[in-house]
Amino acid sequence: MGKQYPPDPNPLDMLAYPQLDPTTATKLGAPITISEVKDAISSLQSNKSPGPDGFTTEFYKTYSEAIAPTLVRVFNDAQAKGLLPPTMSEASITLLLKKDKDPLLCSSYRPISLLNVDFKILAKVLASRL
Repeated sequence: MGKQYPPDPNPLDMLAYPQLDPTTATKLGAPITISEVKDAISSLQSNKSPGPDGFTTEFYKTYSEAIAPTLVRVFNDAQAKGLLPPTMSEASITLLLKKDKDPLLCSSYRPISLLNVDFKILAKVLASRL
């Protein structure tokens, strides 16, 4: 047999990542509350394109009283399992024409990812804890 070499080091392992202090880490890991979800829903920007599920921010704002308890259960379940439901991490990728660019050139477009609003709500809840 030939000589075996150790695997190449992962360049990402060489980066120094910022560390959360224990208090912040504990806050991030605490169960999500209904008031946090309602606050996140009310702070969503209106008139934004929905993600692949088609539910708009206006839908969540209109039905927040009915939806918030379910979102709390889903978010806390995901936190306990360490795994988001697959549909929460889906995105629709679309292209936007850059200002004053030739629409016939591929380089005139930039991609954007449209995320589902439930994912944005979770992100807002967690960001508010930082």
